[in-house]
Amino acid sequence: MDTVVVDTDVFSFLFKRDTRGALYRKHLDGNQLCISFATVAELYRWAVQHQWGAQRIAKLKAKFKLYTLLPYDDATAWEWAKVMSVKGRPVAVGDAWIAAGHCATTSRSSRTTDGTSSRCLV
Repeated sequence: MDTVVVDTDVFSFLFKRDTRGALYRKHLDGNQLCISFATVAELYRWAVQHQWGAQRIAKLKAKFKLYTLLPYDDATAWEWAKVMSVKGRPVAVGDAWIAAGHCATTSRSSRTTDGTSSRCLV
């Protein structure tokens, strides 16, 4: 089992049952799924902008419980700085936070507590 960080778009596809979610299933099924604190914030923003009601927000929060939340910490901030400093193709600020959360988690240990592998793909 691998640790997979799910970005905001993929989470959204799955949450909305968008057909594009099927494109990612083979990468998600059977793995430990994580989301970044930045993804949670982006989805809350979407809910505010689209004036979601309490019931739909509760459904969103229930889905969050199926994922391990990658929080902000100092290691994540350093990884964000590294991701944003890579020369070449620019990375959006939010996407860099998501990548940094995974890289910080991976750099702390190449093995998760249950012995499964985790890797930073950035």
